Amino acid sequence: MGKSKLKQLTRWYEEYGPELLLFARQLTSDQGAEDAVQEAFVQLIRLPEPPQNVRAWLYRVVRNTSSTLFRRLR
Repeated sequence: MGKSKLKQLTRWYEEYGPELLLFARQLTSDQGAEDAVQEAFVQLIRLPEPPQNVRAWLYRVVRNTSSTLFRRLR
């Protein structure tokens, strides 16, 4: 991973991470919320190009991952 990509990812994490965690905690357990946010950023870093709207994309991934984790816990 290039330095600029890592720097951009860090900026997105600092900017969106806290609000994504609060959002995910509404959908699943505390640990599940942390896992969902982490998974969203892992998926983001694997993309060849970032999505046009990174924030919306991250919310969608966190929502989908949280739902999956919640169903597993039930």
